Amino acid sequence: MKKIWIALLVGALLTGCGTQGIPKDQVMTEKVQQEENVNQEELIKNAKDSYKKYFKRDMDINGLTVKTILMEKDDYVWTNDYWRVVWVDEKDKQKYRVGIDTKTGQIVEMADTKSIDEQKNREINLREEKEKALDFIKENNIVEDTKNLELWSAGEDGKISSFKFHYKEGNHIYIKLDHEKVVDLYHTKGKNFNNQDVKVKKEEAISIAIGGVEKYFDKKINRNDFTESINLVDNTYGDTDGNTWFIYWQDVEGELDYKDITYGAQVDAESGKLVLVEGLEKDLKKPTQKMNEEEEKEIAMKYLEKVGIKGAKYEGKIVEKYVKYLTFSYKNKKIELYIDDIEKKVYVIVFK
Repeated sequence: MKKIWIALLVGALLTGCGTQGIPKDQVMTEKVQQEENVNQEELIKNAKDSYKKYFKRDMDINGLTVKTILMEKDDYVWTNDYWRVVWVDEKDKQKYRVGIDTKTGQIVEMADTKSIDEQKNREINLREEKEKALDFIKENNIVEDTKNLELWSAGEDGKISSFKFHYKEGNHIYIKLDHEKVVDLYHTKGKNFNNQDVKVKKEEAISIAIGGVEKYFDKKINRNDFTESINLVDNTYGDTDGNTWFIYWQDVEGELDYKDITYGAQVDAESGKLVLVEGLEKDLKKPTQKMNEEEEKEIAMKYLEKVGIKGAKYEGKIVEKYVKYLTFSYKNKKIELYIDDIEKKVYVIVFK
């Protein structure tokens, strides 16, 4: 659930220069056209050459159409403008993508979606593939500080493994593999909002989040036991005005063994009220369990009674593309509950 609520939509770009070896003292950067009116042929050539340089293979672009897009900066994803070069098939489905920062020349994204689409189901060892991802980052100098890389998340879908590494405040690198080769990489470099002038300061927000997790999911948080993620986000969640603190604790090592252990909360940075609280420990190797709406309602009502919310009125079930949840009204407010279909427990409560 954390991945849905705080995932950042990431942009992509372009790259340049031949296929010579990568200097060990140079971050993964390339020649870059900084003007909007760039030479499109040179731009496309740079993207193709860069793909070969870092992925160590050529694109199979026969029959594909190439597009170039200048993407505007975003304080949460990438703080400079960047170029995106993509190759698509006759149905406009993306097959390759390369991107680069227009000011610094840093590679922001490179993807071989053709290989991702063609990958078949396979056995995946997340611990082994994490090491491959780290080797790729270090060998190609993808980030400026390879000594302080910290794993922030790991997972797989039966075909592709994916890893997120933190290397500097607000900076992350995502790597995906299809076993033998890297098929996708992208950066996020968000603006640091943590020093922004808000009524509820960081340490107070952490205290509120810890209290919320204990109250709604009966878990006492020892911050030293988890990978901690804290971000101040401007009006990202639903109906909340102003700023919201996103505070999460995750057992990342557990993810390598297919355990999802995540706790956290979102706190309104002006009022100090809880917006959302999350808590769940589950074995991802267990199968999902089918539940009808009546069974989900019963689980939800028992949960609300347990946490002291008595007399809530059930309003119905909402099913969206990526999530489903139950809605309740309580004292002129709305509550949303998300139920995990492996453990058959409430794992997110949202206050509206």
